[in-house]
Amino acid sequence: MKNQKLYFLVHWMAIILGLFVILFFLTIIESTALSSLIFDEKWGVLPFTLMLLVPIVGYFVSLQRPKSGGLCMILGGMILVVYLLIIGSEGVGRMAFVFALPFIIPGLLFWLSQKLKTN
Repeated sequence: MKNQKLYFLVHWMAIILGLFVILFFLTIIESTALSSLIFDEKWGVLPFTLMLLVPIVGYFVSLQRPKSGGLCMILGGMILVVYLLIIGSEGVGRMAFVFALPFIIPGLLFWLSQKLKTN
C-alpha cells in the first residue's frame, strides 16, 4: 500500500514536472530560436532545436512506457550536455547543465516510478 502511494506520487510528479519543462522549452527557447532563424541571425540554433526532440519524444513515450521514456529523457539530457560542452566556449559548463537537468530529473522520476511499480 505504501509503495503504491509512493509510486503514484513519483509518477505524477514526473508527469507534471516533465510537462512544465516541455512547455517552457517549447515556448521560451523555441520562440527565440525561430525568431533567430526567421531573421537569419544564426543557423547554429537548428542542431540544438533538433536535439531537444529526443527528450521531448522521451516524455511522450514515458506516458505509456515510463522506463523506456525516462531513459530516453535522460539520454536526451546527456546529449544536450555533451553538445553544449563541445560547441561552447569557456564557462558554458553551467549553462549545459541548466539546459539538461530539467529533462534528466523527470526522466529519473519516470524511471524510479517504474521501479516502484514493479517492487
